[in-house]
Amino acid sequence: MTRFFLEGGVFMWPLSILAIVVGVLVVRGAWAVFGRVECRDDLRQRLHAILFWGVIAALLGVVGQVNGVYNAASAVRHAAEISPQVVAAGIAESCTTTLTGFAILLVAAVAWFVLWNRAAALAQRPTG
Repeated sequence: MTRFFLEGGVFMWPLSILAIVVGVLVVRGAWAVFGRVECRDDLRQRLHAILFWGVIAALLGVVGQVNGVYNAASAVRHAAEISPQVVAAGIAESCTTTLTGFAILLVAAVAWFVLWNRAAALAQRPTG
């Protein structure tokens, strides 16, 4: 796991922070949606934050991918002899950040879908 993190380069730190943020938002959303008998508008609006930060993680993963490809191309351009290890390191960074960003988005999107539907069901319930 540590090797996977290190292969992702510098973009793995903000992606890790975003994974924690999404996790906290999902737990708070689940606590609010499944612990309440009524759904307020502010709750449904807060659920959108889960999806928003998931999309930001995916975009940051794509930026990390571009950075990894750039690093690999730059190493090839500046090297007298092309080392497969140098190129492989750039490609590993590229794939790792993209995979991590999209994994965070996948978790965020599924959680948002479940919580959003539960909040919508609560909003449809008659009060009284």
